[in-house]
Amino acid sequence: MSLSTRYLDAVRRRHRITSDNKLATFLKWDRTRISHLRTRPIELTEEQALDVAGALEVPAGRILAELRAERAKRQSVRKAWREVARALGGAAAAALLGLAALPYSQPAGAAPLWTPSTVYYVKYVLAFLAAAVAVAVRAAAS
Repeated sequence: MSLSTRYLDAVRRRHRITSDNKLATFLKWDRTRISHLRTRPIELTEEQALDVAGALEVPAGRILAELRAERAKRQSVRKAWREVARALGGAAAAALLGLAALPYSQPAGAAPLWTPSTVYYVKYVLAFLAAAVAVAVRAAAS
């Protein structure tokens, strides 16, 4: 069973949803998305992971890191992403939420590169947080 399928099942259990059709309605997805995730060798997209994280009320970064770990080809990369996911389960998750809540500013009249509601912003924050966790892990190991 894939990680994506386990997450879908977790949402169903948490919200006592009895079918995948009702799950699709709950997540505001097309029902074929659920079917494809269950029957094809594909994983949740980053946008879908954010929806699932919201439904499960867990830090989105944790789910994204776990998905990255699952996709990793090398064991060392997989291990690193799992460390990030574990870290995001605790204090680092609070830091991520704090970073996401920071006001976003740009020069007046400039076109936005990203806004806090876009996947690019989330990727930026996750990359920053992953680097911070890596530094903390190295410092703790020293």
